Amino acid sequence: MTDALGWWSFDGGQIKVTTPYYFALEVYGGLEQRGGLPLSTSRFERDGVWRGDRSGYERDPSLYPSFQPNDIAPAIGGALESAGFTWLHGRLTYRRVYNTGSSNVSQFASALRAPATYDGSRISQERIGYAVEGSLPTIGGVKAGFAYDLYVKQMANVFASIDWYSSDKLTLSVDYDYFRPTFDADSIWNFFMAMPMNDVGLRASWDPHPRVGVSGGLRARAFTLQTEPERDLSFATSPNGLADANYYPSSSIDPMGGANLAGRYRIGEGHLGARGVADVHRSGDRVGADVYGERTLETRYVLQARTGVWHWNDKLRADRDATNFGYVLGVGYKLFPRSLVLADFQHDMNRVAGQRFRAMLWVTLALAN
Repeated sequence: MTDALGWWSFDGGQIKVTTPYYFALEVYGGLEQRGGLPLSTSRFERDGVWRGDRSGYERDPSLYPSFQPNDIAPAIGGALESAGFTWLHGRLTYRRVYNTGSSNVSQFASALRAPATYDGSRISQERIGYAVEGSLPTIGGVKAGFAYDLYVKQMANVFASIDWYSSDKLTLSVDYDYFRPTFDADSIWNFFMAMPMNDVGLRASWDPHPRVGVSGGLRARAFTLQTEPERDLSFATSPNGLADANYYPSSSIDPMGGANLAGRYRIGEGHLGARGVADVHRSGDRVGADVYGERTLETRYVLQARTGVWHWNDKLRADRDATNFGYVLGVGYKLFPRSLVLADFQHDMNRVAGQRFRAMLWVTLALAN
C-alpha cells in the first residue's frame, strides 16, 4: 500500500466499495510483513526494533537480548477517498498494528537474575494521514498532506507542493516537507528527542525546443529540536528544585543546502544528457556530475552508456573522504514496441571501496497502452 502513511506491506484481505456519491470506502486487515517470518520482508515495518528469528538461540537465550524475537503482528486499517473526479483526489487513511509475543526489556544480559520480559498484545503503531492532489491542465497542480502518529502524539510528516504551468514550455514549482522520525512503540527511541527536518525546494523545467530539455532546482534543509524556550537555570534556589532543571533548552537551527542542474538533447531514436548535483553542509559535502547517452539502431538494438565523477567528504570522519569515478555500459534488444531486454555492466572505483563491479539483466514488458 502507498498513501499518506508511506509504503507498507501486509498479508491479508482488503475490501473497497466505490459509491455513486463521489467517494469510496476501504477496509483491510491481516498480518504486517516482518523480517524473520516466512515469505516476509522487514523493509516496511516500523523502525527502532531489531527483530528476527531467534530459534538458533535456544541453547542460550541470554545471547544478544537486543535481538528481539519476532511474532505475528495483526493489523487493521481503513480509508475514505474521493472517487469520480478527474481533477481532484483526496484520501483519509488510518492504520493500527499490534505487537504480540514476548519482548526483552533490556538490551543487556543480566548475570544476577532472569532477563525481564513483557508479553501480550500491545500497540506497534497507530497513525492517521490525509493527502490531496489536484490539477488544472492550463494552470498547474497542487499536492498536500500530513501523517500524524497517534502513539507519540506528534506530527510525523507534513508536505505541500505547487506546480505552475507558466507557459507551454516552462513549469515552476515550490516544495515543502516536514519530517520527524517516529518508531515502533516497543522501541527505546521513543524516549529520546527526535530531530525534525524542514525541507524547502524550488524547481524549474524548461523545454525551449522539442529536442531540448533543461531542469534545475535549489533546496535547503534545516534541523532543529522542538523543545522548550530558554529559561533561568538557577534551579538550585527554586522551590521546585530538580523539577525545574528537567527540561531541554531550544536548539539552534542547523541548515544545509544544495542545487541540481540537468539537460537533455534528443537525437532521433536516442538522446544525450548530463546532470550535476551539489549538497553542502558544515559536517560534509557531496558534489558530482554524470554524462549519459542512449541510441536505438534499426528500431531494435539499444546502446547505453553513462560515466560520472563524484566526490564526498565527512568532516567527522576525514578518512572516509573520496572521489569516485564510474561508468556503465549497456546493450539491449527490443522484443516489440515498449518492451526491452537489456544487459549492463557497471564499474566504480575509489580509494575507500577500491574496485567494484556489477552486472545486471533487465527485462521490461509493456503489455498494454
